[in-house]
Order: sequence, then structure tokens, then C-alpha cells
Amino acid sequence: HGVPRMKDCHLLVYDTAGEAFQQVSALKEYGGYVSRSPVVVWLVSLKDLKSSTELVDFVTVYVQGVLELGGDPKEQTLLVTLTKGDELLDLEGMPERMRQFLAEGDEIESATGAEWQQGLEELSKEIEEWLEQRRGLMSFVRIARAEFGAVRYGVVSALGSKPEGQTQLVSVAPHGVLTPLLWV
Repeated sequence: HGVPRMKDCHLLVYDTAGEAFQQVSALKEYGGYVSRSPVVVWLVSLKDLKSSTELVDFVTVYVQGVLELGGDPKEQTLLVTLTKGDELLDLEGMPERMRQFLAEGDEIESATGAEWQQGLEELSKEIEEWLEQRRGLMSFVRIARAEFGAVRYGVVSALGSKPEGQTQLVSVAPHGVLTPLLWV
């Protein structure tokens, strides 16, 4: 209630452990619902990836599992949401639009009419291009593009600024946390 552009709708969210997506057999057993989902949201922390191939492995297992369950990833939209955006600000080559989105707040959510859709599309495209240039992520971007009907990218920051160890030095000011819902 009271969420912009989210009038009368129902959102059903299943949060299956990421481990269920590491093997096709586990995906089929614990995440079978994904084969019927029109939109799939992946929350990805680039800082927490153990290897550059982790996302390629993830998409490969996902696609195989969905196909074995009788689904078709080409009928799905994959929404890759980069989490901990505040920790990405120091990464080389980050698009200026992404930096502004994280630093200044969410101008896209406050836009009206077609402006917000255009803003989301532009941000998604810039994030995709940036990821495709990052070492180890090019294959993921290209495989996801080939395997899904559509792929969109977004970024969120639950805290709004990078903590010092376990301490949040400034007050919590989330950025973009509702934006993934605008794609759904």
C-alpha cells in the first residue's frame, strides 16, 4: 500500500537459498517454481563473488534446470539486481548514471509517465555495458542475453553508504530498493 506505480497488484516472492541453484538436481527439487515465473530476480553482490565464473555457472545450471522442468528461459525476463551498490562506487569505469543513482537518490522512481521507463532502460543498458567490460563478467552478460527472453540490470543500496567494518557512520538512506519492483 502506498508504493508508487504499484496500485492494485499482488507480488509473490519465494526466497530459495542460493545453494539450490548450484546443481540442476537441487534446482529441480527446491526451486521448480522458477520454470513458471515470467520474471526472475537475481540479487548479485559483485564484491562477494568467489570467482569470475560463478555467475556463468549459475546461469548454466538455471537454464538447464528450467529446461528439464519443461520451462523455457526465453519466455522469462531475468532481472539482475546488483546489491551493496555503495560498495561498488570505487570500482573502475562505473557509469556516471549508476554513480549518481546511488549517490543522489532515486530520480528514476520520482519521474513521471514514460520518463521512468526510459530512465530504467538507460540505467539497465549502462550497467550491462559496464559489466560486459569487466574482467570475468563478459561471458555471463552474453550468455544471459542469449538464454533469456530479456535481461534487465539494476543496482540497489540498502544502506546508502559503505559501512566502516560493522559500523554505519551515517544514517541509513536506502537507494533504489523499490526499483526492481518497477520491472516486475
